[in-house]
Amino acid sequence: TIRIFQNFQKIRMVFFKDRDLCHSLLFALFTLGTLLGNGAYLVHLGQTPLIISHRGVDAKNGVQNTIPALRKTAQAKPNYIEIDIQETKDHKFVVMHDENLKQLADLDTSPQELTLAQLTALTVHENGHQAKIPSFDEYLSVAKQYEQKLLVEIKTTKRDSKNMLKNFFDTYKTTLKQNDHELQSLDYKVITSAKKYAPTLNAYYILPYNFIFPQTPANGYTMEKTTLNDSFVTQAKLSFKKVYSWTVNSEEDLKKAAFLDVDGIITDNVTEARWVYHNFNANTSYANRLLDAVILLPE
Repeated sequence: TIRIFQNFQKIRMVFFKDRDLCHSLLFALFTLGTLLGNGAYLVHLGQTPLIISHRGVDAKNGVQNTIPALRKTAQAKPNYIEIDIQETKDHKFVVMHDENLKQLADLDTSPQELTLAQLTALTVHENGHQAKIPSFDEYLSVAKQYEQKLLVEIKTTKRDSKNMLKNFFDTYKTTLKQNDHELQSLDYKVITSAKKYAPTLNAYYILPYNFIFPQTPANGYTMEKTTLNDSFVTQAKLSFKKVYSWTVNSEEDLKKAAFLDVDGIITDNVTEARWVYHNFNANTSYANRLLDAVILLPE
């Protein structure tokens, strides 16, 4: 012990006599730590986020939220297919994004004003394709055939029945859980209802804008890509929440999402996203990662 103390005193005297040497050593240690930290950060960010098909399509291969598009898109093997559901006049559920059928079915009415039978008899048109509007039950059945997991967005309106959410979870919570499907919604009531009626289901709260980091019972957040930043992602991870980014389509945005370390991206182009991430992961040199990080994340 005495010898160790004597050696420590000698080292201390050297540092006090040569302050430049001391400063150089401290700077070298700081630089080494920074390089190792950045290296680990950049290598870790080579991991591909989950790829989620937006409204069940891949590069306009069908009408959004329909069965023919589901069958085609499932072959591209996205991690999830994101769809939208709404309640019908007879308290069933149909796969449909728009609150008005004018754009896709040329019918000026809402899903809540028609029965499920009336809705599923309608033909919708988009991008040179046509298909029937599917019921949620039919969509679930076909997804199961392909072992395709779904990210189900529950859309709510003022025309919904009083017990809509309770009826939904009573009917579907077991099926959703058994097939590893997830939920998301812009309506905070959906998140609280999910945690009340189906607490083991993953539910994501959709945030169009990044103002503050919310404290909610949601398992994670789906945020529009233009306001999503590394500060939000960091806060989410510290809170053990996941982050999905939407709608991420360009090569630049796909790479930026990887550097932000999001858990998943919602995209209109599943096949292209797979190609971008395949090439991105193959290009793992530190120099290239550093260059991409500087270009894509200038802030």
